[in-house]
Amino acid sequence: MILNTNKLSYEQKINIYGLIPYFILYLIYKNKLVLLIFTHGILYHSSLNIYLRYIDIITNLTIGTYINCISTFQPTTILISYFSLWCWYLERYLNNINGSYFNVILVKLPLCYGLYLNEIK
Repeated sequence: MILNTNKLSYEQKINIYGLIPYFILYLIYKNKLVLLIFTHGILYHSSLNIYLRYIDIITNLTIGTYINCISTFQPTTILISYFSLWCWYLERYLNNINGSYFNVILVKLPLCYGLYLNEIK
């Protein structure tokens, strides 16, 4: 077993399951940036280590900025990025108890879709 999910909280499991579309995107397109997002997400959400959190955030912001600079699907990808960034900030501001669902549905999935748009060009 790669990850012992018995010791993880419910919120951690939701966030880890929310990374599955990134892994599928990696399997289909073999994009190393997608694999990096997936790997850092797994490392952070399985441990909740504060240093891994900052590495995960910086990695995601850097890759998001890069994808927005090279994407031919503008303004769609930049709108997806702004929407997800706003939702992420709102989630942090509200400190919502259902933040894991909020994060997966309104942050992770739209950003994964933006990466997908970049891959199908």
